[in-house]
Amino acid sequence: MAPELTEATMKTLITNLRELLANSPTLDYAKDSGYVSMDVADLVKTSKFPFFNVVPGRTRIMKADAMRLGEIERHTHQVTIQLATRSMKMNVSIMGDGTTTGILDFATDVWTVLKTDRTVNGAVDGMIIFDIDSESSIEIEPIAFEDDQGRMIIGTEITVDYYKDIEE
Repeated sequence: MAPELTEATMKTLITNLRELLANSPTLDYAKDSGYVSMDVADLVKTSKFPFFNVVPGRTRIMKADAMRLGEIERHTHQVTIQLATRSMKMNVSIMGDGTTTGILDFATDVWTVLKTDRTVNGAVDGMIIFDIDSESSIEIEPIAFEDDQGRMIIGTEITVDYYKDIEE
């Protein structure tokens, strides 16, 4: 399979994924803060919170004999979505309150949106959620640190494997 095909799929996936998240009414509170492949340290210094950052990961190609689907290759594209919230109080950054979305709600909202369009507007054939070979996860392991103004920033990541089946 030509490398440019997998690169094109990843570029389309990343672009469509950012648009899916940025345009979702569920994530209206983060619509102006969606990024692609930005350095998180730079985003923490300059970004509006909460923010998400879509980062491409590895691409794997599974041979047809391993798939047992005939003349088909399965291209698996991994994407990580980095999330961050900020508040003067750690518990608000994690749990949220009436005005600030906490990291737990933010991660849940992102996961909900991801599941609404598993093909990401046709960029891929689907999302791999429960597969022994998949590393898709919504393990929320918050990372906390304080910025120079004393605000607590909480971040986490969601990793998702998407697939596209290509006829040989």
